[in-house]
Amino acid sequence: MSTFKDEKGVEWIVSINISTIKRVQELLGLNLLDIADGTIVNQLISDPILLVNCVYVICKKQADELGISDEDFGERMFGDVIAAATEAMLDALVSFTPNPQDRENLEKVLAKTQELMKVGRDQISNAIKNGALDKIGEDLIQAAGKPFTSSQESQE
Repeated sequence: MSTFKDEKGVEWIVSINISTIKRVQELLGLNLLDIADGTIVNQLISDPILLVNCVYVICKKQADELGISDEDFGERMFGDVIAAATEAMLDALVSFTPNPQDRENLEKVLAKTQELMKVGRDQISNAIKNGALDKIGEDLIQAAGKPFTSSQESQE
């Protein structure tokens, strides 16, 4: 069982079991058991709307008890809350996985995915800091035949 807090401080319990898997499949057409090739994990990580919808469906009983509609739930989800919900969702998915070897493999896949995403974010951050991003933009604009001015130059 994994948890996260929404932007209003409500703690949500993300627990995946057969009942929640069936509910997600019925309401969203998403088979959470289809995780072997990583497609589901990639979809959840890259599509925050799908992820939030999935987490809402998993937490639907709790939401109903609190009188929180899917729209209200969605309004509570942004930024760091979505990151926490993603982590809770993926942890719950790993915990549910019945076969110990599959569970271990999924843990490794998720760890590697998170590592690669961090490397990509770090590379983008470095490109911004060292001006490489401006150089790429300059090259693209010059290739189009238009003069380039950086945002810093245009402010001066």
